[in-house]
Amino acid sequence: MKNTFLLVVFVSSMVLGQSLKEKPSKPKFEFGISFESSLLLSTEKTKLIYPKDSYETFENTTSDFYPLNVYLSGFVFINKSMGIEFKPGWFLGGDRFTGYELGLYLKKYFCKNKLFGKAGINFHKNSASAHINFSSTDKGVFLLGAAVGYKPFRNIALTVSYHHVLSNYWNYHEIPEGDFLSNNVYLNQIIKFGLEFNL
Repeated sequence: MKNTFLLVVFVSSMVLGQSLKEKPSKPKFEFGISFESSLLLSTEKTKLIYPKDSYETFENTTSDFYPLNVYLSGFVFINKSMGIEFKPGWFLGGDRFTGYELGLYLKKYFCKNKLFGKAGINFHKNSASAHINFSSTDKGVFLLGAAVGYKPFRNIALTVSYHHVLSNYWNYHEIPEGDFLSNNVYLNQIIKFGLEFNL
């Protein structure tokens, strides 16, 4: 996690330093909407809660795919090829990871604005849900993120992004009905595939 944070800071600093050397231009803005599919990678820790003297714990990696999340975006150019992006949205993650998100990214265009890369931080505020045998947290979590994108057309972009959780984030607890087990799920990373439309 520390190495991921240092890498994002290092790359962002290099891009910012290089771009600020360019001649400033008049303020320019972009607004858009994006639709993303997300793959959540988590660690599931299963504890045997009966008999009481055992408390054996098993651990494995799990993945959950959610096909549709919706975001708005506002982008202001610092110069001809770089700017700041503000990205609020709603993540539809079922019982485990549904909630609103706020992202702030440094974005850089390349190859005559056909390609771009961005890095920044995203905040997710989970909407708690509960049932007789499961519950999810209402706590928020920060994630470091980086993305690359390709614009086949002027107002359309295809994106792939990676997000890494900055803390040990428990987001789901389950006691399967009829089993003497207790499952805790800890989110680790999110991979997103997006389609963006710019106005």
